[in-house]
Amino acid sequence: MVMTTTFNMRSPGIRLHKLILFAWAVVITAVLLLLSLPVLAGWFSLYFNSSSPIPLSLNKKPKTVTLEQIPNELKEVLIGSALGDLYIRKRSKNTSLHFKQSIKNEPYIIHLYTIFQEFCKTTPQIKDARLKDKTHQSIFFDTLTYEAFNYYYDLFYKNKKKVIPSNIEELLTARSLAYWAMDDGSPDRSGFVFNTNSFTLSEVELLVKVLKNKFNLNCSIHTRKDMAITPYLLYIKADSWNKFITLIEPYIIPHFQYKLKLRGSFKNKQ
Repeated sequence: MVMTTTFNMRSPGIRLHKLILFAWAVVITAVLLLLSLPVLAGWFSLYFNSSSPIPLSLNKKPKTVTLEQIPNELKEVLIGSALGDLYIRKRSKNTSLHFKQSIKNEPYIIHLYTIFQEFCKTTPQIKDARLKDKTHQSIFFDTLTYEAFNYYYDLFYKNKKKVIPSNIEELLTARSLAYWAMDDGSPDRSGFVFNTNSFTLSEVELLVKVLKNKFNLNCSIHTRKDMAITPYLLYIKADSWNKFITLIEPYIIPHFQYKLKLRGSFKNKQ
């Protein structure tokens, strides 16, 4: 059976110009849908193929945020991250936060995103970069700009260069220490190394003093002479290892559990 449908162009309510407008509407809708497919495909690929699926935030971004409205736990995470790889970016009058890690640390970025997502407009993105004929992937996300974040920019940046705040002792907590360790530290065969190579010697000396005064952790400063600019690395000594692990362990996510073990106790986990 063949079913056919015909339109009577003389029928009331159906006019040729309306059919043409309808046809154009269908075409435009189809084009817009096709253009959106790559964006949708990229998001769904990241969401469903990720080892740590990204939660879709339904929160509307707050229009204004005061420093007092930021939860203390989030402030502690922010301090620890700022000691590590967090980039605090001043845009015009207000400030945003840029979190970035190698793709191998994707679960950590997803974890950070769940903490800061109410201040974000977009989910984490994956980026490819060419370096020495190799492609390196990173994953990152940015918050929106808020006046409240200006406080952290002023704390950690002088003349657009990251510095250690003079009041870091009152800011640093066990939670901050844990996020600093996850962000930019690694276990050694007998202790723990923080990559403080972007800070000056006096700044690293301040950190050593603070860790001793506040947490009773014995630390030393190591250098690498094989580099053009001598980096200063903060090293937590073996006699403070157990105390250090006790402080940070409650906050370490599963992805970084290996950082709770000395390097010699597992097989070359980096």
